[in-house]
Amino acid sequence: MIFLENGQDEQSLEQRFRIINELEGFQFIVTRSTRSRIKLFSKKMIREFSIEVQRGDVSSVCLAYRIVNYSHETARALFTAAEKSVCGVDDPDPCLCGDILRSMLVMAASGLDATLKQIFRDSLNDLVDYDPSVKLQFEEFVGRQLKKLVSSGDSKTLKMFASAFSDYCPRCELFDAYRKELLGGSLQSVDELHRASAALGIQPCDAKLDKTRLKEIFHVRNQIIHDLDIDIASAEGKRFARDKDTMISYTNTLLEVSECFLKQIDNKFVEIFPEYPTSGCPVCG
Repeated sequence: MIFLENGQDEQSLEQRFRIINELEGFQFIVTRSTRSRIKLFSKKMIREFSIEVQRGDVSSVCLAYRIVNYSHETARALFTAAEKSVCGVDDPDPCLCGDILRSMLVMAASGLDATLKQIFRDSLNDLVDYDPSVKLQFEEFVGRQLKKLVSSGDSKTLKMFASAFSDYCPRCELFDAYRKELLGGSLQSVDELHRASAALGIQPCDAKLDKTRLKEIFHVRNQIIHDLDIDIASAEGKRFARDKDTMISYTNTLLEVSECFLKQIDNKFVEIFPEYPTSGCPVCG
């Protein structure tokens, strides 16, 4: 927060911050009480994490819960840091505020990725034998690999099947290959999130997967990650203006999707397993 000294021109100070605002895309307002001051304007806050899982005794639910909780804590910490960079200080730094908010969005996307991968590591092995939709996705993976082997004789696929069929439990070997494929790349895209929801037997609507909204968010995330949020097409090479409320809203959307995946997995364990089963293959244990 900046207080105007006696005789300081409020109009010139306002003009200074209007220029900064245009460069960085963050909103400022000028108010006058006993002294004039400039402060960051925002109506949005980071959403609260209030989910209570029913199967906290299940390792996959427990660890995924921790990751989602860390994602919320990180987002709130960065939100607070962004506020402090422009409010209550003698020399507010909108550029720093912008970078903190960009980091907030990137970390929320990373948290969603980490949540899903933890669920893949811990849940698929139990769900595949009890959830028909999860088993179907596994069967389709095996079918694709067989088709690839027959059509092209792919050496990597051949090696996978040779390893599987020579193992005591071929199914376990094939399932491990399936899980590695799911874990092999980033899940930070609309298509990958839909593939993840299918693999877990979760309807996209239950995970709040709004294609249009998420495509917009991941486009911004990719511009930040890959181009430092610089408008490469512009002659001046300026960074994209990011409105604070929009960045908070984007972050909240990703946090909500993480919450929904966690809640849906928790519900599956409650429905399918009255008591948590012994994890492992029914053939080899």
